[in-house]
Amino acid sequence: MSLLVINARLITVPAGIDDPGYIERGYMLVQDGRIAAIGAGDPDPGVTADEILDVDGKFVAPGFVSSHSHLFTSGSRGLGVDQTLYGWCTSMFSVLDNASPDQIYWATLHGSLDFLANGVTTAYNFTDPLLPWEPMVEGKRADGGGILRDHAWHTWAPTTRSSPGSRPRSTTCSRWIPTSRSARRSWGRCSGRPGPTPPRSRSPSWTASASPTRRTSSRRTRRPASNGRLASGIAHVPEMLEQGMKVGMGLDDQACTDVADPWQNMRMGMFMQRARTHDPLSMMPERVLRLHTLGGAEIMGVDDRVGSLEVGKFADFVVVDPRKPDVGPLWNPVRSYVLACGLRNLTQVYVGGKLVNENGLSTNPLAEEASRVLHEELPALAEEFGVIL
Repeated sequence: MSLLVINARLITVPAGIDDPGYIERGYMLVQDGRIAAIGAGDPDPGVTADEILDVDGKFVAPGFVSSHSHLFTSGSRGLGVDQTLYGWCTSMFSVLDNASPDQIYWATLHGSLDFLANGVTTAYNFTDPLLPWEPMVEGKRADGGGILRDHAWHTWAPTTRSSPGSRPRSTTCSRWIPTSRSARRSWGRCSGRPGPTPPRSRSPSWTASASPTRRTSSRRTRRPASNGRLASGIAHVPEMLEQGMKVGMGLDDQACTDVADPWQNMRMGMFMQRARTHDPLSMMPERVLRLHTLGGAEIMGVDDRVGSLEVGKFADFVVVDPRKPDVGPLWNPVRSYVLACGLRNLTQVYVGGKLVNENGLSTNPLAEEASRVLHEELPALAEEFGVIL
């Protein structure tokens, strides 16, 4: 299977340099799911492909990377709005703690498809925890410690409703599949295997007094939208980067960003830093775009496969139309992409060169069932057990 993208405004975000790699009019050749060639102008006359995609001046950019995600929370938006982290968790889990493994599976799939619909093609996912949630009192669990869920809960596999023949592959969150409970903390291309130790991420606090060795070997993922929603503070990202730390960006819980929108996340992250430092140069559009693409891939250790449009990497990309709706003249195309474009301009999402979402509609045959479970079965749980709003 091959795909040739032509007449594209390419934003490639190449590794090793700060330049965003913008090409005003270019092409990209995809073969067997990976980028085989990319460049300015037209491809060589002899280049052919099974499918030609003429994007007619639209942006073609890397799919976004969320380096901290909880996809199973997709059906819990709008809860705990008057709470900080712990109170919000108590509200969210008032429903989810009563969900079955089957329902958690469908909620996770719904969250995966939601990420794809919003242009997020790679995610580091933390799914339903081994230790059931308990309210926190003075920083301690109310149950005094808690008991891990039994082995059957963690090794559960999807029922026949999602048999191997119909199980989501690249049309879940592209690089992660909720194949089993044991894959609680996962990244990887369609593997479901446990990933490396995740980047530190929960607290936005950081101090420049840490040793240089610790700073340069540290990886951080920032989640400005969720940190803002939960009143958790503002991470000192420019200082981290100045000290040589690797930083990525995540959308965190769909339940605490409510809209898993990477453009909103970028803009919030950029504006928070400028407001904190009173310095517009503290976070520029080119930098925040890199943090939400290649930066996330780097801290996850998968930057050799995803995060930028480069030969040999997976062809995970978004197509964004700056004329629908019209954002005006593109005085600086990359900055307009970050600041003026958004979900309203997103037309297509590709994973491995295959279309997975077009104009908000998923190509996954299980999308309708995932939506049904969230709209019917989660409210039924709330009716039976109650919900803390």
